[in-house]
Amino acid sequence: MWLGDVGVDGWRLDVAYEISPDFWWEFRRESKSVNPDCLLLGELVHGDYRTWVAPDLLDSGTDYQLHKAFWSSLNDANLWELKYALERAYHSELGVFKELTLLNFLGNHDVTRILSRLDDPRHIYVALIALFTVPGIPCLYYGDEIGLTGRKEDGDQALRRPMLAPDAEWPERKHHLYRETARLAALRKRLPVLSYGRFAALEVSGTQLSYLREKDNQVVVVALNAEDEEASLAIPVGREGVSDGTRFRDALEPNAQTFTVKNGKLKIEPLWPNWGRVLVSES
Repeated sequence: MWLGDVGVDGWRLDVAYEISPDFWWEFRRESKSVNPDCLLLGELVHGDYRTWVAPDLLDSGTDYQLHKAFWSSLNDANLWELKYALERAYHSELGVFKELTLLNFLGNHDVTRILSRLDDPRHIYVALIALFTVPGIPCLYYGDEIGLTGRKEDGDQALRRPMLAPDAEWPERKHHLYRETARLAALRKRLPVLSYGRFAALEVSGTQLSYLREKDNQVVVVALNAEDEEASLAIPVGREGVSDGTRFRDALEPNAQTFTVKNGKLKIEPLWPNWGRVLVSES
């Protein structure tokens, strides 16, 4: 009735990991018989997500493992943690979830909001760039785009306050955060490589991380900088098959300079503090 008569697009299924995969197999058959395009999204917290997400089970599930890495790697100045979580999941050969499309999030109605979780609120921009450029489905929790805060230990109502009206008094960082979130969402829609391209980690330090997405001869190199100072990186993209002479332009700064691969490396200078670059290859 809900899928057919009402026309909902699918289901967000609570505590899906507590229910037998046999049930989800049957649930999928019934749901897809009514609407083959409906989305079956399961709440997954523990265990091997491949138990519940598969071509004959759920379409997707919440990736709590990556959620933790998004914020704790920034708080600890340990972007190796984020690199490890991404490689473990999406390495082209060894990634345990490379065949899955999981739901990525910085916050939701069950966890502390991202701005209350980060020790340095300026890192919100690094986290957002990562959210919209790594494999999976980016999910934005309402209010995060205008700077709402809330801690899990203060109860559910702290996490589920009403959304502020456009003419209300927004929190600090309000309109700038809203604008940059919207730009990143539009970029994700515009570049299919960010949704479907292969993933390869490149260089990492405690406060910088770079990685590559590639599909149909289009390459995107993402470079993140969680430092308070500008950085300069020479990223070895040649080992991932990117040829010398390939030019890139920063999609977040459309009028910026181009960057060209030389001797197998893509030199990025400057890499702005508490920000990142999304460099798209030019045909």
